[in-house]
Amino acid sequence: MISQQMWTKEDADEKYFVGIVEDSVKMYSRYSTEEREKRMESFWDGTGSYSEIFWKWFPSRLLELDALNCFLSSSENKAKKSDVEYFFSHDLPNEIDAYIGCLVMGAQLGGLHSWPVADYLCKCFEWGYMPCGWVGPLPEDGGDPRKCMQVLALSCER
Repeated sequence: MISQQMWTKEDADEKYFVGIVEDSVKMYSRYSTEEREKRMESFWDGTGSYSEIFWKWFPSRLLELDALNCFLSSSENKAKKSDVEYFFSHDLPNEIDAYIGCLVMGAQLGGLHSWPVADYLCKCFEWGYMPCGWVGPLPEDGGDPRKCMQVLALSCER
């Protein structure tokens, strides 16, 4: 995973970004185990139709942003064109789909207002960025998403 390249092997497990996001959803759940299980069942029942719509819409949005060409033309890009194309056609949509799934799960399990990571995740997507890493204390140790979450720019607009 790209977001893990900056860390040494000793602390990479502690800073696995997807795990941080998923664990933070569960950490802010305000329901009993029984109620949480019912809400999770409802969440899983609705994800199929959402994902189908997302996977139709997302590629056209990337084309509108000209994200692939923007990234390829960046002087900071050192990746091969085929790797970048694969990232934009497979990895990126999959990651964003997973994050949005976490946001929906967070809404089902206690409300986004009670989940500090959610607010910043939404802002990152709104601003055209892809959340991709976490540096600093974990959320349960007081880590502030605005200071700890790393992002990747997805367009030249910003």
